[in-house]
Amino acid sequence: MTITLQMASLLAMVAAGIWVGLSVDTYKRIWRHYIRNMWMKGLHDIIFWVLQGVLVFFLLWHVNYGELRFYLLLAMLLGVSMYQTLLKRAYLTMLNALLSCILTLVRILRQACLLLIIRPIVWVASVIWAIIAFIVGGIGKILYHLLRIVFFLPIRWGLLLIWRLLPIKTRQHFVVVAGKCMSFKNTITQLVKKLRK
Repeated sequence: MTITLQMASLLAMVAAGIWVGLSVDTYKRIWRHYIRNMWMKGLHDIIFWVLQGVLVFFLLWHVNYGELRFYLLLAMLLGVSMYQTLLKRAYLTMLNALLSCILTLVRILRQACLLLIIRPIVWVASVIWAIIAFIVGGIGKILYHLLRIVFFLPIRWGLLLIWRLLPIKTRQHFVVVAGKCMSFKNTITQLVKKLRK
């Protein structure tokens, strides 16, 4: 391995160490906060570290065809240490500001979607529902009056005609029977009221 290749590998591993520090803090800040299940946290951690290993190895493969030397591991640790001492505070401040901007933008978009899309749709649907209810109610009233005119009034007139055609004694007999039925009904009602007390 030439000196140039060794220097490129060294700088690449320092950059990889800085990248690992950045990605660990990003992962802790964003994903681990929202995962409650311990098994899922463990699974996410395994997937995260496997991805980091694959990315670092891909970088090493791209720079020096995958030759791993001890000083490259030290260079990676140097990159992580540089990130921890020099860049971590500024990066976390920037990350928190970016996340708060994203959350604010999401809230604004959600409110805009609610005001501009969902509420008008609900309003239009309620107006359509009110119009349909009004039409159905009007049709129902019209049908009720038509049925009353077509069926109930002729039956009532027919019964009144039959009542008038009955002899007077028969009508008086029906009136007496109706009176007895009413008095029997009143007696039963009073008895039920007394039993309830």
